[in-house]
Amino acid sequence: MPPPGGAGTGGSSAERGARLRADAEQAGAGDRLDFLRADLSSIAENDRVIDHVTARHPAIDALVKLLARFAARSIDQVVPPLSGLLDTPPLQPLTAVDRGRTAPLTLRTFDPADARRLARLTEEFLTSRRTPR
Repeated sequence: MPPPGGAGTGGSSAERGARLRADAEQAGAGDRLDFLRADLSSIAENDRVIDHVTARHPAIDALVKLLARFAARSIDQVVPPLSGLLDTPPLQPLTAVDRGRTAPLTLRTFDPADARRLARLTEEFLTSRRTPR
């Protein structure tokens, strides 16, 4: 398990995890990587991953947003900015960062009404499909 502030990720195969660990180590971040093998097409597996990650990473919202933004990039492009934000998190409780620059929260993308609607619909969806843990 990585130390507090380390990066967490999940994937479908041990081989991909080993490659990711090797890439992270080459980038100097191997001791901060937590790879969890998971089938993310399963709601139960997603619940397991969410429980695992939120227990270890209190700044999960920022981490998830960052990982989504970097999904199409190589590890050598992802690790430095992600490490920087984990090492020195923003002081504000909600911060948007786009390619290294703080983005204004007044953008349409961050509309509070849309966020509340998405949160409500997501919660309804997950509640209707969640199995007792």
